[in-house]
Amino acid sequence: MNKSSAGDILKRKLRDAGFLRSSYYLLIELRRTLSDNASRDRRLVDLSYEHPDPWGDSTEVGREYLTRASKMLEAVAGGAMFRDAFDIGCAEGAFAELIAPHCGSILGGDLSPDAISRAKNRTTWPASVRFATWDLRNDPMPGPFDLIVVSGVLEYIHNPLKMRELRAKLVAGLIPGGYLQIGTTRANPVVEKSWFGRWLKRGKWINGFFAEHPSLKVVSTHTAPTYELTLFRKAAEDRERPFLWNALRRIAFLRSAVYLAIELLRSLREPGTTSKNYVDSEFKDGPDPFHYETSATNHARFLRQRSMLDSARKGLEFQNALEIGCAEGHFTEILSELSRSLLVLELSPTALARARTRRAWGAGVSFREWDLKNDAIPGKYELIVVTGVLEYFQRRSTFRKIRSSLVSALEPGGYLLLESAVSQNPNVANAWWSKYLIRGKWINDYFARHKELELIENAVLDIFVITLLRKRRPDATGIVGS
Repeated sequence: MNKSSAGDILKRKLRDAGFLRSSYYLLIELRRTLSDNASRDRRLVDLSYEHPDPWGDSTEVGREYLTRASKMLEAVAGGAMFRDAFDIGCAEGAFAELIAPHCGSILGGDLSPDAISRAKNRTTWPASVRFATWDLRNDPMPGPFDLIVVSGVLEYIHNPLKMRELRAKLVAGLIPGGYLQIGTTRANPVVEKSWFGRWLKRGKWINGFFAEHPSLKVVSTHTAPTYELTLFRKAAEDRERPFLWNALRRIAFLRSAVYLAIELLRSLREPGTTSKNYVDSEFKDGPDPFHYETSATNHARFLRQRSMLDSARKGLEFQNALEIGCAEGHFTEILSELSRSLLVLELSPTALARARTRRAWGAGVSFREWDLKNDAIPGKYELIVVTGVLEYFQRRSTFRKIRSSLVSALEPGGYLLLESAVSQNPNVANAWWSKYLIRGKWINDYFARHKELELIENAVLDIFVITLLRKRRPDATGIVGS
């Protein structure tokens, strides 16, 4: 047996043993971390471009990725254009060609001069599209931009400290409200599932690391067997926290305590985050800020909500219905078909104006600017719908007041349809204190536990909990509930 074959056998045996297999891959990843440098990246990239289409953009998988990534951007653009886009790791310009119709200008940057040359010669580009050699590690950010795309680049950064530095650099290169799209190749499953995969930021954990940045909010994400694709939006102001803060979050008890403190702080800030100005600001940036028109998940939500109401009404119209938080009137259209009389209430003047002019509403539909937290509900209703609203509130006393108000406004036998978003942060969603602070899934649960309400149907769809409740009728003694 020669030395080479003996080494191959040893490697196979190590891979087949649980702890040893993990240790084997840990050593490999540590070695990659120690050898992480820009000159190595450049050599690898230069070797890759000795062949045409080195990243397989023209293959079936490559085309599927590029199409999905471009449609993700089209969904948030909503027909508008990104003013200035930066395509980092543009390769031979395939993605720049797809998104060019949706961008006022595009700068394509790549480490390889060969890639840039091929990108320039790919097609007849308009003057608004430029390409230049650019090194993410060392070159200054030429922005700011309202869109930055980073595809197939970050998985070559093996040093987690360097990754942290580059994350800050990319976030700083975005304008407030700008979008960052990150596409990364999935790592070896043994590495991704191990405890060190997240620590060293490999594969899908790269995208997860960016999601932890306090100035970035996940807009949409897609996980495929070979890649992870995530679109983020930058907040109105940078909120980078010190390294010690993030380190504390990784210790179980302290992590829970940190997030509890954050949620308590949010409770204190509730008056500001539920104000008219705050809610209205979400609509002033442009139409359809929550992607009701373009998101397949939102379409599925509306269908599920309608299915619940159809089961409850049994072919009859709701005689008088109330919708609280109509936004721009997407679900209002459905409710108007199911109700003889519909009063539509909304806190945001901008959203309310768009809802009013969305279509020619019948005489049975009326709109009013109204504040759920502070205004009394006008009248009694056979149906009350509250979707995408309750998660704005943070105080238990506010939930108690709103629950009492909604129950009082329901006619006996009337229906209450609720929908709330589940917290996407497992440190909040799964915490013991989440139930008592009434967060995520516990919002609908809190309403369902009212003695005058009975649960008719409950469904979880993606990150949303949809619940249909009915107000109990008084018994012979006139007592409602137990």
